[in-house]
Order: sequence, then C-alpha cells, then structure tokens
Amino acid sequence: MIKMLKNNKIALFAAAVLTATVILLVDCTIASAAEPNIRVGLDRGKTVATFKSYKGVFEIADGATGEAAAYLTEGDTCTVIKEEDSIRIMSGSVNSIYGGPIIVRPVDGNKSCIFSYNNTQYRGSLVIYNDANGLIMVNSLPLEQYLYGVVGKEMGYSAPQEALKAQSLISRSYAYSRLGSGSYYDVDTTQATQVYGGYSAEILFGGERVKAAVDATKGEVICYNGAVIEAYFHSNAGGYTENSENVWESARPYLKAVPSPYDEYALRISQSSTGWPGSSYQWTKVLTREEVESLLAKKSIDIGTLMNIKISRLDRSGKKETVSGRVTELTFIGTKGSRSFYRDNIRSVLGLQSTLFNIEFDSGIVILDPQGKREVNSMKGLYIIDGNKQITPVDYSETDLYYVAGKDTVRSVSDEFEEIKISGKGYGHGVGLSQWGAQGMAAEKGADYREIIKHYYTGVDIVRKY
Repeated sequence: MIKMLKNNKIALFAAAVLTATVILLVDCTIASAAEPNIRVGLDRGKTVATFKSYKGVFEIADGATGEAAAYLTEGDTCTVIKEEDSIRIMSGSVNSIYGGPIIVRPVDGNKSCIFSYNNTQYRGSLVIYNDANGLIMVNSLPLEQYLYGVVGKEMGYSAPQEALKAQSLISRSYAYSRLGSGSYYDVDTTQATQVYGGYSAEILFGGERVKAAVDATKGEVICYNGAVIEAYFHSNAGGYTENSENVWESARPYLKAVPSPYDEYALRISQSSTGWPGSSYQWTKVLTREEVESLLAKKSIDIGTLMNIKISRLDRSGKKETVSGRVTELTFIGTKGSRSFYRDNIRSVLGLQSTLFNIEFDSGIVILDPQGKREVNSMKGLYIIDGNKQITPVDYSETDLYYVAGKDTVRSVSDEFEEIKISGKGYGHGVGLSQWGAQGMAAEKGADYREIIKHYYTGVDIVRKY
C-alpha cells in the first residue's frame, strides 16, 4: 500500500525534471560523458489515470514544491485525478492534493524497478503534468533503456543482428535529435515519432537479441557535418529511396535517393505471394469509380462525377522526374472541377502504401497525338475519323460502350472508366533507410551495420557520443 514518506530527498529530482525542457546540444564534435534521459509521452488529455508498481518501490512527490507525498510498494495502485489547477493522489488511506507535476521514481534509482500504466510495463520514472486539456503522462528514462523498447518494435525481433544494430543507431540518432524539442516530452509511443513498447517489449521473444544490438552500439549516433541527423526510416523502399524534398518540403543533404535492391528480400522470405512481408515490396489495389468518389467525399471534396485521374512524377525542380519514379502530384478531374494532392499527402487520399505506383483504367486506350502516345481514360471529347476523313463526335445518346479495332484485336471501351487498378511498390514514405532493404543487406550481402547506415544516409559519420 501507499505510505507517507519522512524524507525530502526527491526535491532534487523534481528540480531536474522541471528544468528538463532546456534544449540539449546535439553537436557530434562535443563528446558527452553522461547518457541523457529521454521523455516519452505515454498519454494525454485524461482527467483520471491509474498506474501501479509492477516491480520494486517507487517514491511519489509533488514536483512544484518538492514535498514527498508517499511511496508505492510492489503491487500497489495509485489513481491521479485532475482538479482544475491541482492533481489529487488517491490510494489506500492516502487522499491528497498537490500543485503538480507529480513525480514517481524508483527508490534510490533502482534500475530493476518497473511501473505499469495502461497494461504496459515501463522502466524509469513517471511524471504527470496538469495541462489545461488534461493530465499528461510522461515516462522519463535513460536513452539506452528507451531503445530496448523501440528497436524490436520498429525493425522486428527476428531481423538479422546487423540490421538490428543499424536500427539501434537510427532510433538513437532520431531520439537524440529530438531531446528537449517539446514542452512536456520529446517523443511519443507511435509511428508519429517511434513505436515504443516499454519494458513489455523487452520481454517478448527475441528481446534479448534486441538488447544485445543496442548494447553493442551504445552511445553511437549518425552525424552529418558534426550534427546528429534526424534519421528517418521506413519499411520498404520498393527498390529505390527518394530525395527528402520530393516527399516532404525541405531538402536534407543526407537524405538522398539511393538504390535499394535488397528490398526484394521481403518478397523472397514471404510465405505468401500476397501476404506480409512480400506485400511490403509489391502490392495492388483495385477501386471502383464510386469508391474513389466516396474517398474524396470523406475529405469534403466535391468535384462532381469523376472523369479522370492524372499523375505527375516531376521533382521539386519541375524539370525532371523523381529518381525513384515516385508520384509527386495526383489530380482528380470531375464534372465540377479538379483537385490535386502532392507528394506524401497522396498516400492518405486513396489509402496507399507508398507513392511509387502506376494506375491502369478499365477504359484506358492509347491514341496518337502530335507529342506521341497518350492514354485516354474516357471517350468523352473524342471524335471519330472514318475512311472518308469525315469527322464525327462520339454520340452518347446511342451507346455507352464502343469497340476499338486494331490490326489483330477488337476490344470494348466504356465511355468512361468504372474501375482502376493501382500497382505499387514499397511501404512508407521512402526517405532514408529501408528496413527490409537493410535486412536483405545483412542477410544476403553480409553487410555490417556501418555499411548499411552509410549506404542509406549520404555523407554521414558514425560517432560515439557517450
């Protein structure tokens, strides 16, 4: 149960937490003797939250005053409640109000202590802030312990050891680059930053392999021109990564397009021609015209009846296509107008795995114009020229189906498309390291983690920070 503490030794920890928003320098040329802590946002917006000591003893204190409130012995549960500008702590006989933040840390810094929140176990400390929009639950812990709960969740526990080491550097560099970046926390637990499973992720099958990869690269980060990089990564590049400016807004010199031939490793080890992980390398998606219109309507886009979809692969310069062939502009053309989407935003419109794709129309035909071949996805606006060079517009009052005669074939063509087939490659934004490409490099090429890192990030160095 919770008992009142008779000492005030938590005050120093409280002061450290309250000053944690100072931005840390991430200059690779300055060696850091101490391993930093990282703040992970576990939850926010709650008015009531419950946690417990899963293992060991935890101190609880009011961070505003440094006043020691209580401690949790193993198995004890504590509930915190937001009350305007204060936080109420409740458990057993304890029912007290504090200004906050509330700080929960292992007694005497015991590394074996584990707390539980939302059915997940975590190392380190728990800091509870009282924001205007609700309670914010933050896990504060050493960076290396944080990586124990990240690398396996991101790369996969069965990945080759050198690929796990590469992921350790990437995840460490990304996390290091974000230290001090937020008011309350540096990263969260989702793909918005990095997937983090806490101590619960460590004890999954393969967790010891992950910890070994993290330990083998302890303190190592990826640097460009002396600064720790934001080491972006994705699941599968589909054969080629892309320059960052052709996917997002800014160009970063270390995020350049490179070939990623070992992405096919995902296909070679797949148990199914259409299942995971093979589907991370190549995939198809079929949509009817009505389904596309419905997807646009969900985004409050009304262009009338959808008549055509056009794609562009021009890079930021507007003069040449993207190196990887990724689509940078997707335009929907309807009877009421058109609407375009650009770069990585394209994926969310049609629910696509990547922007490396082609579209085939069930009504598509190829005609010759002065510039050469051009695909047409609707018969509307076309004219028929007969053998006497008589020009006749297509008459929709007679039929909605036409026949196109070639030298050896005759095929039917609808007056407008009814279905599209999207054939694509890759999974994710396509910038930085391809995780399946890295696994393939390790498993089939025999590459070590340093070779993998320097292949996917241009002009970088690997530096040990602590």
